[in-house]
Amino acid sequence: MIHFPGGLMGKAMRNVDETCRSLFNYVDIEERISARHPLHKIRQVVNDALFSLDADFVALYVDFGRPSIAPERLIRACLLQILFSPVLADGEFLQIDIGGQTQTAVGAVSRGSFAYGISYADYEDGRSGSVSVAYALPLNAPVSLKVGPTVGYQDDDGEGDDFEAGLRLVADRYFPTDFGSAYFLGEASTVYNSWFLLTQVTYAPADLGIELSRGASETYSETTVAVQKRLAGSSVSLRVGYKLSSEELFAGFSINTF
Repeated sequence: MIHFPGGLMGKAMRNVDETCRSLFNYVDIEERISARHPLHKIRQVVNDALFSLDADFVALYVDFGRPSIAPERLIRACLLQILFSPVLADGEFLQIDIGGQTQTAVGAVSRGSFAYGISYADYEDGRSGSVSVAYALPLNAPVSLKVGPTVGYQDDDGEGDDFEAGLRLVADRYFPTDFGSAYFLGEASTVYNSWFLLTQVTYAPADLGIELSRGASETYSETTVAVQKRLAGSSVSLRVGYKLSSEELFAGFSINTF
């Protein structure tokens, strides 16, 4: 579709909010989006709001000149960028799991571009922990990438305390789905050459989440499967799971305000 200058067609500089779906498209864009995707509800709310602002948009444009891009389309594009791009979210996270041989606690706080973390584990032959600070790199990428210093602590029975400082790299990605959400996390540290991978899928209608994680270092290796149920109207979830390597059941809770 070709739009002519206002002087030729008598249109104002504000262009028409319309879409030509057939131009160079062999598959309708609507068919690429699941019928249950939250985008459909978001679009309806946004369209209703933009329609109510029609008179205000008209007043902003003169009645001569070359038509520009319709303001409605620009606003929708900006909203999509905000909703579905990696963002820096402030929040807190605490998770405590208790098993027959192992007890673990993980905490994290994010403020702006900085994230602060702490972890502790008490196991059959000793205990370990770490503290870290990470800075979110200003990258225009589909994942959030953080890097910063970390200090690890390890005390195996009969071997004494051991402290080690190093660098920690974290990459994560959260995105909504038509059934809830999905979250992926990967991190690596030079301290004890440790690494950790996590995948979490949430089914929103039932507030249920399934989590699969795998981690290892110079001294341990573990794979964990967990199911969690979020308490209605709160940021608290109850958890139960199983550690495959140590063959251990555990239960716990988490608090997530992100």
